[in-house]
Amino acid sequence: MTVIKVIGVLSVAKIAGAIGALVGLVFGIPFAVVIYFTGSTWQVIAAVALPLLYGGAGFVGGALYAWLYNVVSRWVGGIEVDLVAE
Repeated sequence: MTVIKVIGVLSVAKIAGAIGALVGLVFGIPFAVVIYFTGSTWQVIAAVALPLLYGGAGFVGGALYAWLYNVVSRWVGGIEVDLVAE
């Protein structure tokens, strides 16, 4: 059994930010299309702002979560993982 005691805060933040940006695209592009057909000019803002907002929130949230994991894992121990070499 291997125990994860410390997680790299920046590495988690980058992954969470990238996933957040992808989720923002998934929601932002259809939202922009719907806005386009309503005659509004906000579609560009929706297509650009949502991925940026979701990506930024994911980055900050991922960094906070990894940092909290590192703090709490000192008290209660890390996550146990069973690794198998192929």
